[in-house]
Amino acid sequence: MARDSKKVSFELTRGVRLMGKSYFPKAKGKTIISIDASMAKELQAASKGKIVDAKANTEIEVPKIDDGLDAAFGPENDGESE
Repeated sequence: MARDSKKVSFELTRGVRLMGKSYFPKAKGKTIISIDASMAKELQAASKGKIVDAKANTEIEVPKIDDGLDAAFGPENDGESE
């Protein structure tokens, strides 16, 4: 069951690790990422940055989920026999 989540812009003031990758504020300029509102509130409470209205300038890399079993046995069958 997928839940629609609102995305907000978040300006980093300290380094964070999201989706297995580290993100740090830039020396010049601002590092603004687009993340879920609930995650932004948690990071703001942890003093990692603040929620802003500016457009995101850093892309969050979403890892591709690859099931090793699919590589070994092929994709999932719908239950239909040949």
